[in-house]
Amino acid sequence: MRWAMHAIATSVSAMALPVMVLHTIWIDAGVTVANDTIDYNRSVKPVLEERCYACHGALKQEGGLRLDTVKSMTDGGASGPAVSASDFKASLVLQRVRDPDANSRMPPEGKPLTEDQIRRIEEWIRSGASAPTDDHPQQDPLQHWAFQLPRKPENLPVVSDPMIDNPLDRLLAAKHRQVGVEPLPRENYRTLVRRVYIDLIGLPPSPEQMQAALSDHSLSAYEKLVDQLLSQSEYGERWGRHWMDVWRYSDWYGRRSVPDVMNSYPQIWRWRDWIVRSLNEDKGYDRMIMEMLAADELNPADNKNVVATGFLVRNWYKWNYETWLKDNVEHTGKALLGLTLNCAHCHDHKYDPISQKDYFRFQAFFAPLELRHDRVAGELDPGPFKKYVYAESYGPIKTGAIRVFDEKIDAKTYMYLGGDARNRVEGKPPIGPSPPTALTSSEFVITPVTLPDEAYYPGLMEFVRKEELEKAASELAKARATHEQAKLAMDTASKTRDDLLTHSAQPLSASSRPSEESLVQADQALLVARLDSNVAHAALSAAQARHSAVSCRIVADDARYRGLGDVDVLARRAHLAEKQLAFESAQQKEIESQRALVVASYHLTVAAPDKLEEAKKLEAKALQAFQAARTASDTARSGLFSKESTYTPFSPVYPSTSTGRRLALARWIASPQNPLTARVAVNHIWLRHFGQALVDSTDNLGVQGRRPLHPEILDWLAVELMENGWSMKHIHRLIVTSQAYRRSSNPSPDHANFAIDRDNQYYWRSVPQRMQAETVRDSVLACAGALDTTMGGHEIDNAQWVSSPRRSLYFTIHGESKMQFLDTFDGPNVCDCYRRTSTVLPQQALALTNSELLVNNGRQLAKKIASEQSAGAIDEQLTDTEYVQRVFETILNRPPTVEERNLSLEFLNQQRTIFREAGSISNGRSRTSIYLAMRIGW
Repeated sequence: MRWAMHAIATSVSAMALPVMVLHTIWIDAGVTVANDTIDYNRSVKPVLEERCYACHGALKQEGGLRLDTVKSMTDGGASGPAVSASDFKASLVLQRVRDPDANSRMPPEGKPLTEDQIRRIEEWIRSGASAPTDDHPQQDPLQHWAFQLPRKPENLPVVSDPMIDNPLDRLLAAKHRQVGVEPLPRENYRTLVRRVYIDLIGLPPSPEQMQAALSDHSLSAYEKLVDQLLSQSEYGERWGRHWMDVWRYSDWYGRRSVPDVMNSYPQIWRWRDWIVRSLNEDKGYDRMIMEMLAADELNPADNKNVVATGFLVRNWYKWNYETWLKDNVEHTGKALLGLTLNCAHCHDHKYDPISQKDYFRFQAFFAPLELRHDRVAGELDPGPFKKYVYAESYGPIKTGAIRVFDEKIDAKTYMYLGGDARNRVEGKPPIGPSPPTALTSSEFVITPVTLPDEAYYPGLMEFVRKEELEKAASELAKARATHEQAKLAMDTASKTRDDLLTHSAQPLSASSRPSEESLVQADQALLVARLDSNVAHAALSAAQARHSAVSCRIVADDARYRGLGDVDVLARRAHLAEKQLAFESAQQKEIESQRALVVASYHLTVAAPDKLEEAKKLEAKALQAFQAARTASDTARSGLFSKESTYTPFSPVYPSTSTGRRLALARWIASPQNPLTARVAVNHIWLRHFGQALVDSTDNLGVQGRRPLHPEILDWLAVELMENGWSMKHIHRLIVTSQAYRRSSNPSPDHANFAIDRDNQYYWRSVPQRMQAETVRDSVLACAGALDTTMGGHEIDNAQWVSSPRRSLYFTIHGESKMQFLDTFDGPNVCDCYRRTSTVLPQQALALTNSELLVNNGRQLAKKIASEQSAGAIDEQLTDTEYVQRVFETILNRPPTVEERNLSLEFLNQQRTIFREAGSISNGRSRTSIYLAMRIGW
């Protein structure tokens, strides 16, 4: 590669040398070379389009001036003609771009025009400012193709080939005839089976699955295979990872070593599992959008789906609330609408019909947002969400579910300048939420949402109350058992002391009478037992009070939130029960501290001289704790006479209404009347099936985005998606059963189509795609029979990427850490991954040769294949030829060619010799088969 680049550079330098020499000669000779006439379309218009149209084009005409045609420039605006061919020095456009005052120089934003750009404009004016014959004004952005509703062609092209019945193929066939390409025939079935397996579930077929597919000779065999793959749970995992790219999935990050959460949030893995589950259920794409933006408003009591708001949680940023708002706007726009709304943050969008005011209207949808933790059945209560506190770490929560809700019901949004929220535009009233005005065809209505009780007060949920009661009952049972044990211990200690005193009173010999020390120990044991009994009794009283308080709070909650019973009376009862619990708990601590003081005092009396000072300190500390506990107990006793009716709820209580802003936004985005949403969705799906998108700029369908080469296919798929319940499985089925998808990928190097369409823009062949990073790792595990197919759950630390055989989808991914193996093969960028990059690096080959993952699983695969028996033989190992055959069929799903087989046999023999000479106890096959596997390629 280095040699090739050097050769190219040398060649270019050699070609350039004569020109440089001639140029030097002319300069040295003092000869002036006349400039060619400036081409307006090539040299001037691109500069104006890039730097001037934003303020003087179809979108906006500052000072009444347009610069998008020569005529509009010579006509001029409020200040007169911008271009004067008769007197180029009088041309205002030149004066303004050369103005030394930065406040009046044009363009007002960005760097000034370069001297070369200004020179071209000047030369064009001096030469007469001639207009080209095709000088048309800039297109009205509202007429841009992506802002028009998608429509299916009224009549699909007629195709004579009976094999072409898929609408996608009929649309492509017309293009093939038009440009003169001849599509390749179908791929061989074995290769096609492998292709569709990896495409739909992200795993290669096992040899048994491949054989089953090849054995089905029915006419609908392939269609049945597609349906089977789409019904497997692995489909949701494979395509879930694709959509996680688009929706920027990320586990929490910030300062993990502290730990301190700064971006995203713990427990967001529940959103990942929701994505997988929703895809497997074939939930409509429109419904997924609405749940990601507003599940808490769409169906507030549905805790199973409210975790979908992880789409918004992911953008959360600890240090700056405005950054959270900004990222919500930008990535909602890019991911769901294919619009760069973020470009209007500081000024009107330069190309799309989106004003800066539109930007803040869109931001207002998210202004009421806050995060909250919700309790999950069977898990510890995570407690309330801890709001931002400067210089205080946010330790990651270990339980519960994270989601959004509308906290600031009356949140106001104000315009500010320069992207800095501190630079508020004074005197302007707050801006209400609305989509971009130019893209909204009807009145936009927002309706506040009244939330059900369990949604704004999660403590009413049945599992919460049940768990609280069970916990209180369990504590009460333990307290009773401890109390009984304490009573028994006290009785035993008392009997022991009585027995000792009885023996002491009897006329026994001095040697058989209990010693004075024994009696002292017995007294001490009895005292401790009585203290333990007191503590146990206090704990029992506290446990009874806790159980009573829980029961009273449940009844009071039912009265308050469900209208059952006298609210005031039951609330007062719950309040008193809680005060009784506080008193009993304080009593328990007082008695416990009293016991500790008695024990400390006893230790002081028996302390050795060298331990006396330490014992005094311990007694003083115990006395201080006892006095504090007694004071707390007296305070709690006074609470028993309180006349209030407040009590501690089982959970935080949130606003009982939500603004409905995000739900209105979600319905607008997911509406069939929105021209962008379905197009964005099918474009992403097409990209991942074919490796090239219908619209190359996947996150920008706006004016500056790429135009689709096949707009009729894009629109046909978009309408088809909407007409079929927004079912993504339906679109997958259409695409992978098309002839375009099933074509061969192996044309001859001199195929005639290369001269017409080298880049395969017309899909006359299939272009092989390298496996996605996750698929590489998962396939290694699958081939070795080691893949753990357990679904869902907490993210797995990347440090376990070798030891854990789970699918790569479930490993931690965030801004501070990526799995090195996945990163080597261009894994996802958590900040922006609307489409993945693809690189070819030497590290990739090394990872497939030396990594621990490959070595370990290669050995496991070798043992697995080596344990198989030879065909038609009993208790005989595979021959080397059979062995090579099985390796190829397991890893590549095909038999080796003759050349591959011979090279593999030669390789095995070479490695066997090396191991034998090294004193290996085996024939070398199991140890070398991993190298064979790597040689033929995973």
